[in-house]
Amino acid sequence: MADTLLKVTKTKEQMSGTLNKISKGYYVSTPNLTPATLTTFDCELPMLPIDTFNTGDADVTTTKFADGTICTSMANPGDPDITLQLASFDDTVNDIFLVKKTSAALATTGGIETGEKGFSGNGYSLEPKTVRGGLFFVAEDRQMAIFLPNVEIYSSMEASGDNPGYFNAKVTPKASTVDGATIYFLKKLTT
Repeated sequence: MADTLLKVTKTKEQMSGTLNKISKGYYVSTPNLTPATLTTFDCELPMLPIDTFNTGDADVTTTKFADGTICTSMANPGDPDITLQLASFDDTVNDIFLVKKTSAALATTGGIETGEKGFSGNGYSLEPKTVRGGLFFVAEDRQMAIFLPNVEIYSSMEASGDNPGYFNAKVTPKASTVDGATIYFLKKLTT
């Protein structure tokens, strides 16, 4: 019998394409776009470093025979744990994540002990707002990007300790109604 060599179709070197630290994030208000139809971002997100980007560990249930051997297993998608911390209270960010109620101004003639002329801004509700759209993230080395075409985001404002005030935004990826994709992994073009 002749020796048979097993062939490797693709080596690990040919499959390089890791996603290193996410350094930029962009919001698009129109959900369900594809990479081909994505032409404009509504804004760059003022993100603090991302600690958690977990799309959900599978919940696996196994069925065993009486002798303990596994007969079959079934998996259900797990709950995602994607949290963004957005360190800005600019009207653009506020208007995305909060429900605007009114405009406000405080004018003073002598300032508040330090000579300010006054303050102006907007009033918002703290009721949870469902934000829909898409999120586009770029890796620090700019070799890869992730696009979530259809997300729901809920946020709350936090300000504590030595940290700046920020929105804590919980992201839930959903399947696109256009092509069923929940996430796109995109590599930088080389030609």
